[in-house]
Amino acid sequence: MSIQDKTIKQLIRNRVHDLADMVLDMQVLQQRCAVMVIAPGGVSVKDAQDHEEETLFSTSLPPLTTPERALNGLEQMVAELRAYQHKGGAQ
Repeated sequence: MSIQDKTIKQLIRNRVHDLADMVLDMQVLQQRCAVMVIAPGGVSVKDAQDHEEETLFSTSLPPLTTPERALNGLEQMVAELRAYQHKGGAQ
């Protein structure tokens, strides 16, 4: 495995951790019921307010997509979730 592949895999892990931190912030600081689902094919963040889960953001993970596309999808997802939080959508 090349250094580039290892770096991309580590960046994917880092972005998933970033998403988990953001979901925890939604729950603790904003008192929302947010859920992060990590499945073999992807990751999604859901707003589970009033027991009705609405998927806010999702993206595919390897092996359903290439590591580069997964990283791009996760980076976009992190940016969109941050914007969602700052706009007050998670209040």
